[in-house]
Amino acid sequence: MIHSQKARNMFDIVPARARFADGQKPMFIVKEATGRLALTVFGENRPLWHGVEEVDDRGRISLGDADLPGGSGYLLQAVDADGRRAQTGFDISTDQVRYGFLSDFDNDPAQGASPVGWLNRLHVTDVQFYDWAYRHDRFIAPTDEYTDMMGKKISRASLRALIDACHDRGMHPMAYGAVYGSSNEYAQQHPADRVYDQHGEPVPFFDLLSIMNVDRSRGWHDHILGEYQKALDFGFDGIHVDTYGTPLTAYDDQGCKLDLARDFRLIVDDARARLHARDGHARLIFNNVKNWPVDHLATAHQDALYIEVWDPYSTYKDILRLIEHARSMSDLPIILAAYLPQFIDGGAQEDYDALALLTAIITVAGATHLVNGENRGILTQAYYSKYFTADAEHARRIAVYYDYITYFAGLWADRGLRLVPLDAGRRGGKNIVSDCAALADLPEPGRIWIRARRSDDLFFVNLVNLTGSHDPKWTHGQNVRESEPFVLRVRTDRPASSVTYSTPDGPEGIEIRNLDYDTQQQGEAVYTCIHIPRMRVWGTVLIRL
Repeated sequence: MIHSQKARNMFDIVPARARFADGQKPMFIVKEATGRLALTVFGENRPLWHGVEEVDDRGRISLGDADLPGGSGYLLQAVDADGRRAQTGFDISTDQVRYGFLSDFDNDPAQGASPVGWLNRLHVTDVQFYDWAYRHDRFIAPTDEYTDMMGKKISRASLRALIDACHDRGMHPMAYGAVYGSSNEYAQQHPADRVYDQHGEPVPFFDLLSIMNVDRSRGWHDHILGEYQKALDFGFDGIHVDTYGTPLTAYDDQGCKLDLARDFRLIVDDARARLHARDGHARLIFNNVKNWPVDHLATAHQDALYIEVWDPYSTYKDILRLIEHARSMSDLPIILAAYLPQFIDGGAQEDYDALALLTAIITVAGATHLVNGENRGILTQAYYSKYFTADAEHARRIAVYYDYITYFAGLWADRGLRLVPLDAGRRGGKNIVSDCAALADLPEPGRIWIRARRSDDLFFVNLVNLTGSHDPKWTHGQNVRESEPFVLRVRTDRPASSVTYSTPDGPEGIEIRNLDYDTQQQGEAVYTCIHIPRMRVWGTVLIRL
């Protein structure tokens, strides 16, 4: 993303699990350091605990007597005897879903944990196993080694090793399972279960698959739910229920028009009930392609509201509107699958800058971004197996961003924080005033997007710097330009007790600092006046009252 040269005075530390449960003692894996480490845990930009602990003979270290409440993310900073530093985010029982992917399943099983280690470095909680099945209508292959419908070689032993590695890191392995796609052979044998167009012709998906009728009255409904159960029996924790975004209008074999949105909602609820009858913790996530039919699925029985983003949702403002719309309908965690085609031909700096901006905007708006996966993979398209591999130095910066996302995991989508608009209205005056002409309440090229939310005692203010950008489309390369310092005056209506600033864009990772501030009175309004430092992509201000 930025600052691509790795700092030489750093070693590596990462949580042993993607998320720790309440009461579970956080444990960390240390690489390239031994002996005693000075540890500091930060929460919401404040140091909460400090101690000195020993790296054990397995290369692990704990937080000793630290007593940290659940429902929050944290930042751990470690310093060894030579003054070298390392840091990592970690999560204790938040409900944030950080989604990643795996798609290579013919590796040596002994190497099964390797790609999962990268996902754990990104604190991924749920892992989509993309195109793992023998056939879309027959998940489990008759042999241990097989080839899927796209010609991809798969090893059952490799699958099991990856599932086990996910479980070891506290991640949920999710089996990809298209809800209505079958092999053409199966479809030809079950014509009453197919979907037809207005001319009475079967609806294909390219030349490989046929679209099936998910209505409860048709045999496909129970057939695919049975395949979902087999995936759980194989060892998966849940199902990623995929759709292709087409058709939007379809008919059954009798020529009756189908209510596809209703039928999707019903089969999701049926799948949840069927899977929970086997395992009360089974997970389910449905793909709303192009944001359809999200209005029907927003309250379905699933574990996240997942939207695959395509045109016409092409700009940063569209991303914000998608998330705001989803949040208005659902209390579920929100995931956007937003792929970056600019990486197909490269991996230039402007591509990594586009990734940084998009991930920051999605996170600040209150969702998470599915784009990262195995082998430092970045998704460029809907067929995940053709991912782009980031170089090591840019991957390090990506990891820092996910430390930051995890660090504030308890705040990004906190429903208790109220949105603070820039303008309080005709009679109320301004909530936020600045000498920065580029400040805006929408993410637009050439602007610094500000997103402020508050509780009674805390202001959570995020800034995303698009001043170097001249293109509103997130699928294009972007430029990042450091902003000038500016003054921000936030109407707090009573004096602040502290103001802190943090950013994931420091040369050695996440930086946290105290900011000087003044209290200013304007009529009956009280403003906290803050000097914002130069920023690259993303900065966060916390004002405590």
